[in-house]
Amino acid sequence: MARNFKVLATGELGVGYRGCSVFQCWENESVITGDYELNNGRGGRSAFEESYFMPDDTKMAAVRGSVGMRRSQKRHDNLGLVGSQFRIVLREMRGFTAIFACVVEGLEIVDRLSRTGDSSGKPQSTILIASCGKLN
Repeated sequence: MARNFKVLATGELGVGYRGCSVFQCWENESVITGDYELNNGRGGRSAFEESYFMPDDTKMAAVRGSVGMRRSQKRHDNLGLVGSQFRIVLREMRGFTAIFACVVEGLEIVDRLSRTGDSSGKPQSTILIASCGKLN
């Protein structure tokens, strides 16, 4: 999951997060983005040949500041596959899996973004990822 995220953050394979819209904002809960294909939560394949894959079982807790892949493709056993979409968690979310990282700096910006969602989670204005990459 982390390798897929890094490749999409850097855009090194020609696709990536730059220009993606934030398509769901839940106040004090989470912000969801990463659908570089359709920008609405209905697309977002992984950067690699296998478009969707089972997430790693990291056993990391979904706590404030966690970053996890959003399960988007449901399987017959009700376990979701992941691609490129991800969620930044703003409060503890028991049972949420596919966590692979945490926000190091700027979580207050994500808090502000979360407050832009309406009752269905749709942001009231367009929010785009203007720049992204790998920190050294």
